[in-house]
Amino acid sequence: MKGYTQKELARALHVSVSVLGAVERGYKAPSPEFLAEIAQVLEVDLQELKGDMDQENGERGDNDDASNRPY
Repeated sequence: MKGYTQKELARALHVSVSVLGAVERGYKAPSPEFLAEIAQVLEVDLQELKGDMDQENGERGDNDDASNRPY
């Protein structure tokens, strides 16, 4: 996995830092296409990326249903 700052990754993904931050914090659910793009930029397998995201959400106790989130 490449080491990016949030700003660098947002730039590589052509999104704002605030959008990327909202996805990272679980406030916005990323589309499957966006997840695939993140995996490609970071040079990781999509399943590995999804597993990392699920683990982070579980550790924080977030609800996995993004439709219940305020943003």
